[in-house]
Amino acid sequence: MVEINASEDYAKKMRAFLLELSNRLGVSLNWVIDVYYWLSDNIKSREFQLEGEVNKPTRAEIIRIFDNGEEVTGVRLRFSSDSRRNEYYYTIVGKYGAKCTCERNMINGKVCKHIVAGLILMNVINVLKYGKVINLSSYEWLNEGGKGGVREDSRGL
Repeated sequence: MVEINASEDYAKKMRAFLLELSNRLGVSLNWVIDVYYWLSDNIKSREFQLEGEVNKPTRAEIIRIFDNGEEVTGVRLRFSSDSRRNEYYYTIVGKYGAKCTCERNMINGKVCKHIVAGLILMNVINVLKYGKVINLSSYEWLNEGGKGGVREDSRGL
């Protein structure tokens, strides 16, 4: 039997999650992967920063991680606006719902890239901390009343 090392196991779990997320939202896998890389290039945490990253400009910040000891149950994030200086959007994503203050989410209540980024971040933390992928079928709000769809103007990063 061949043993899979930790990084291969992580990559396998992330690929499966990103594919499932893409299918559930009805968007291309490439778009979800773009959000994943956009998030990984732009995120920092208030609680944990490496010495050289203290003054590094970022576009996304982890405000809080909600964890029940068995899994990550939610995240609260802050994103800087792509087009406006000194304007921020706040996003909260959890098992029972998601909300973002960006215009794209406010207009029709559909899923924006910030919410998708929150789901991806929850999964990354869950895989690293607990070794398991988030079960998206338990996130019923992704299927309710069209809210699982991605807004047309959210497709471009």
